[in-house]
Order: sequence, then C-alpha cells, then structure tokens
Amino acid sequence: MGANAFMVPAPEAVRAVVERITHRSEESDWTVMRVRMTEPHMNELQTVVGHTRAYPGQDIDAVGFWKIDPSWGRQFVADRIVATAPTGVEGIERYLASGMIRGIGPVAAKKIVATFGTDTIRVLDEESDRLVKVNGIGKKKCKAIQTGWAEQKTISAIMLFLNEQNIAPHLCKRIYRKYGEESIAVIRNDPFRLALEVPGIGFKSADTVAARLQIPRHSPQRIRAGIVYLMQDGAGKGHCGMRRQDLIVQAAEMLAINAGQVAAGLDFDLDIGGDALNDRSMLVQHDGVIYLSWLANSEEYIARQLALMAAQKPRWAIDGATAVKHAEAALGVTLAGQQREAVLMMLRSKVCVMTGGPGVGKTLTLKVLLHIFARHKVTVAVAAPTGKAAQQAAVVTGVAASTLHRLFGIKAGEKVDAKTAADVLVIDEFSMNDVPLTATVMRALSDHTALILVGDVDQLPSVGPGQVLADIINSGRVPVTCLSQVFRQAAGSLIIRNAHYINKGELPVKGGPDDDFFVVPINEKDGTGSKRDVGDIARSVVSTVADLVAERLPARYGFDPFRDIMVLSPMNGTTSGVSNLNTVLQERLNPLPPKAVMRFGTRFGVGDKVIQTRNNYDLNIFNGDTGRILDLDEEMKEARIDFDGNQVTMPYDDLDELRLAYAMTIHKSQGSQSPCVIIPITTQHFVMLQRNLLYTGVTRARKLVILVGMWRAIGMAVANHNADTRISRLCALLKGIS
Repeated sequence: MGANAFMVPAPEAVRAVVERITHRSEESDWTVMRVRMTEPHMNELQTVVGHTRAYPGQDIDAVGFWKIDPSWGRQFVADRIVATAPTGVEGIERYLASGMIRGIGPVAAKKIVATFGTDTIRVLDEESDRLVKVNGIGKKKCKAIQTGWAEQKTISAIMLFLNEQNIAPHLCKRIYRKYGEESIAVIRNDPFRLALEVPGIGFKSADTVAARLQIPRHSPQRIRAGIVYLMQDGAGKGHCGMRRQDLIVQAAEMLAINAGQVAAGLDFDLDIGGDALNDRSMLVQHDGVIYLSWLANSEEYIARQLALMAAQKPRWAIDGATAVKHAEAALGVTLAGQQREAVLMMLRSKVCVMTGGPGVGKTLTLKVLLHIFARHKVTVAVAAPTGKAAQQAAVVTGVAASTLHRLFGIKAGEKVDAKTAADVLVIDEFSMNDVPLTATVMRALSDHTALILVGDVDQLPSVGPGQVLADIINSGRVPVTCLSQVFRQAAGSLIIRNAHYINKGELPVKGGPDDDFFVVPINEKDGTGSKRDVGDIARSVVSTVADLVAERLPARYGFDPFRDIMVLSPMNGTTSGVSNLNTVLQERLNPLPPKAVMRFGTRFGVGDKVIQTRNNYDLNIFNGDTGRILDLDEEMKEARIDFDGNQVTMPYDDLDELRLAYAMTIHKSQGSQSPCVIIPITTQHFVMLQRNLLYTGVTRARKLVILVGMWRAIGMAVANHNADTRISRLCALLKGIS
C-alpha cells in the first residue's frame, strides 16, 4: 500500500452564486444547494453541502473538498461557508424573494428591487424607513422587514463566530434571542453563561466553546459553572438541593477533573460569597446539602410567611355554624361531617389546606364556602397553576378563575408588584405548585388576604422543584382537613372506585365496555403460545390506541378526537411513549393539512393539536397550555395558534417550544381534565411505573378511562409506591420556626 493511501485531501476554496436551495435543516442549517461556480470552465450547476444560512442570489466563499457521493454524485462538501450579499439586480431579487426575511415574499421583493435597484441592500442597511415608498408596504410591514433584516445580519455574524468555535449552527438562533447584538461579546467573556441562561443549551456545548477560547479546564469559572449546571439540572428533576458528596462526584465526572478540585472550587464559592467572581454566591449549604441560593431563599420565605399567617386571624368575623346552616338551606344540600369541619376550618383560618381524592366532596365543600363568603361580602379570587386547571376550577366553583401567572402578572425575571385586592385567594390543584411559583404568590399577597390551598396530595408533585403541598401538610404548622369519605353517588363510578383502589395499592377492577373504566388487554403470547417481544406488544398497544381515538370511541360515544380524548403515556420515549404516539395519531387524525411546515424534526400543520413546553411571558402562554394551529404564514414565518380562546402569533423560530399534543405525558396532564382518558401501559415504561403516576392519570378523566396494554405492567405500577424522595427543606423549616 502506498505511503499516500490514507492522506486526507487538501482543502480547496471555491466561489459561487447560490441558484437554489435543495434542502435545509431548520435545526442545524445543514444545507444542500445548487450553485453556479465563478470559474468559467464550470458552466453546469454544481452541488455544495454544508452548514450555512445562504440564500438564492448570494455569493458564497466555501472551503472544503470535492467528493463523489454514491447516491447523489459529485458534490463539494464544505467545512466553512461564508455568504455575502448579492450585488446584481437579479441576484438581489432572488435573495429577498427566498423567504429569508419575514414580510418579504416574491411579490414584495420584486417591488422593492424595482424601486431601489442595485441600491436595495444599502437602503435596507442604512435607510430602511424608505421602504414605505414601495407600493403595498405600510408602516407595520416596514417595521417587520426592518426587524427581520437586522436579525438576519446579526444571526449570520453569530453563526460565523460559532462555526469558528466548532459549535452546531442551530444554537445561534437561541443565543441571539437571549443576548441580541451582545451575543458574541457575552460568549467571548463567559461562554458558560450559555449553559446557565439559554434554554436547550447544555454544559457540554458551552464547554466546547470555552475549550476553543482556551479557558483552562481547572479554572474556577468552569468548575463553578459545572456545579451550578448540575444544581439546575437537579431542580429540573424536582429537587431543591443536592447532597454535597453526590454533587462533588457528579461534577468531577462531568468536568473530567478530580473530586478534590471540585470540592475546593465549591468551598471557594461558598466561603467568599462569590465576591472574587464579581457576583454573589449562587450556592449555599445546609446540613450537608447544597442549594441554589435563590431556591433556598424561596423556601425560607415561604416558611416565614406561612408561619406568620397561621398565627393570624382572618379579617372577617363569621359565625361558622350559623353560616353553614344558612348555606345548606339556600343551596338545598347537606354537608357530611368532614365537609362541615372543612368549611368551619376555612372560615376561621388565615391560611389552611383542604385535601382529598376524587369523589370525596371537595367541590361541594367549596361551593358552600363560596356561598357563605358571597353572603357576607367577603371578596374571593380563585386561581390555579395552569390554564386547564383554572378552567376546571371555574366550572366546579361557578366563580371566574385565572392562572396565577395572569392574576399577578408574573413575568420571567421580573419582580411582581401586583397585589391581590381580594379578601381570600383560593388556589385549586395546589399539588402542582412548585417552590418558585409559591414564593412569588406569597410575595404578591396583600397583608389582609387569606389563603386557602386545595389539592390532592396523593397526585404527582409539581414538575418544578419542591413538594410544597406535601411539606405544608406534613409540617403540622398549617390547619389541614383531609376529606376521605367517598360519597354514594361518586362510588357508583368505577373511575373513582378504581382511583382509590390504586391509591391504596390495590389492583383496579378491569371493568367492561358498559363501565366508565375498562382495560383493553394486549395478548402477551402469539398464536403458538410463545411469549411475544415487549416491543411487538407495544406496537399492538399503539395500533389499538390509534383505532380507539380515530374510529371506535367517536363512533360509540360521539367523542371528538381533538377535544374530548386525552392520550396519556407514562414517558416520552419507547414505542408506546408520547413521541411515537404523536407521530402515529397525527398521521391518523391530520394526515394532509392544508398548510404545513417542518421545524425541529416535527411537522406542524394547520389543525394540529399542540402543547407549549416553556413559559413564554411575551406571548402570555405557559408550560402545559394546549392549543390548535389555525394558520401558517410562510411569508411572515409565523404560526397563528388558538390556546383555548387565547389566539397568539408565534414566530417559526419559537416553534421549538411546541410539541404535538395528540398524546402527552401524565406529568404534563396535571391540572387538566378530559371526558375520556386513554393510558397505554407496558413494561417498556418500567422506569416510570409508579402508583402516584397511574393514580394521577386515571383522575384526569370525567366520563371514561381506558387502560390499553399489559395487566402485568398495571400491577407493577400499583405495587410501586417508592417514588423518588425529593430534597427540600420547607417541612423542616416550618417545624423549626418558633
């Protein structure tokens, strides 16, 4: 074999004009394009592939190598592509008409170039206000074009910088949304801010940038960022802190340094309070556990405020026993003993908790209480953590309700100045409240406002950090009434009976087609009696679920597949997980939408059911809100979405915040209810098969629950009561306040 057999070909430089884009990944900007080379001997169009945001009409300079692809033939594979603005009239028009700028389509591009000719690019750069002289471009559209043009230029510069750091180009859009024109300066100064401040960018990506910028592996900056990143990751899993030794071991492994260096960096930050790093310490330590400072402060604030309220009397003076009798007579109801005691507790307390499972009369108890308050001119605000939960609270109480975010005008990173003027704030589905939201609510309460917390402590805890409802109840510091008596009318529902069976660790009754709860078992053996592979079983589960949603349930019960049926899976991954279920159900329910766009590996089409996955304060939509796509505007690069009556316009670049919602995790369903709930359940989900998970899923249904899958997996879930214990201090803090 010759000496040069394994030599890598020397890179070449080529110059060309982009004629058309054959393919572009919206996530990574990996592009396949047809170009016309400037070399006079290369008359035919050539193929160039690489990461770029170049558009038709632009000139490009690329560095890479030629190769013959077995499927696609000759192409130039570029390691680096630099695109510049076109100079000729034809190139400028094709460039603007390509869809790169929101507000400019082929028609507008033609008019703009006809008006300004070869001076178009300069006008866009320096005198973009002149666009209003173009027929069809008003002030609003002019502003959109100005914004889009500025963003495009900045993003291109960021992409070039990130490409030099060997970072995937798709990150640049998120970085730009966070830091704007300061993006490059921020990254050069402290690349680890990317991991701590930009959603979706992990520590490894930031660490890669830091390495390219030659930041030492053992620098205090890197160690601190790694520790804080692990703490934030733990908070995302529900913990308010991490045991010191666990944190040191995990950080040492992630940073590839020894544990002693991590411990020294941790102690340095804890001891000096971060002064040497020109920042207050982000970490504190209590009893061998490390906490994010802001999260520890939040728990301490909640504890102080609750203890203070528990020692106070409400501002009203109502004779409870007499008031209950009047309310029962007026409403034509009779409360049971536990319900009456709950009403009396809520009338005499500045802060209290009412908890209990389905069918125990929480709704009637609240109705009697709210009737008493109305009769005595006590003003009430009703709220819940999510939009779905607020809608449900309004239905059951008959009182207008809102989300806590909307009630107090909560926005990311902003201090809440609004105070509730109501005498009482009732928070329903309080088990969903995490520590940060609870602390914000406590800060927003007026001094006179009483607080009534209603929820089912046996449901899943909040998605965010903490276990606030459980900690308050277990502390013994706040008055609590636990309703446990299932009433005869409710006991007629197999949904409610089975929910209580599951909660007690007993197997549910299988039920049948005439019941409001039944199991559709999938045979675990094939026709020969041999045991089927769990993946094969899961595929049968998915097929059965799809048939139920698309055909069988609408035909028998009249359910609308989009509005009335909620498919809940224990987890995202696996064959019968949310991701695959969404793909299958989308194909069954909305196979050929009138308009569609591919973004971030997902096809979003008009009519698709979607769920928001992050709080977006600018659009006033929040994690867990579900909606339907009404329209897609390709020229403006925007989607119009109806979130339960709240219509928003979302830029395509923000569609990474959405997921399809034909199916969702049980965690995401908290606070929601639906006429029909279908839960696929197989041993593929064994990691997530827990009693409180199944209990939460079952209690989302109003009329019908169907479990589809393996009876053995149902048994595993019911038997597993060992949900991960969350690390929090709230209970101990409440007990310790004198």
